[in-house]
Amino acid sequence: ENYEQLSLSQEFLESQYGPEAIRFALSFVLPSYPSRSVEVNGSWMNQLYTGGFYSGRLQNYWNLDYGDNYTIKLSNKGSFSTDSTQEVELGGGQKGFVDLQGEVKGQYVIDPETDWPTMCISHMELGGNYIYENSKRKDKHILVPVRMVKDVSYQFKHL
Repeated sequence: ENYEQLSLSQEFLESQYGPEAIRFALSFVLPSYPSRSVEVNGSWMNQLYTGGFYSGRLQNYWNLDYGDNYTIKLSNKGSFSTDSTQEVELGGGQKGFVDLQGEVKGQYVIDPETDWPTMCISHMELGGNYIYENSKRKDKHILVPVRMVKDVSYQFKHL
């Protein structure tokens, strides 16, 4: 029984801090570059499918706000929604579903010499439900309202 609980704990930790969770987090703080040349005020779009605990789709709309030999400024607005049919481990051995939707906004400063971001301000706001399976009545799930707000900012100094 202790081994089973440890296994469930490891599964939950993996879903929160494993490779897919890191990929999900990085998708909100690193910009996506266009596959074609873009002028100032030009735009492009990208989609990213995430797995793990927040399995879903991020659809971003990007804009090149400013660019010269010294600085490039990008902004994005996007929408994120989870795949509420994907069963996940919700912690404590509980299985269920994550049904979240929301918006992502960000501003980025890029070094044109390296194409690496030097600064980012990103805001994500999601709302919806964690849906726990009710072991006593399979036809009735337990809905737990969730609101998630994540603000991220960073500044890199290139040496």
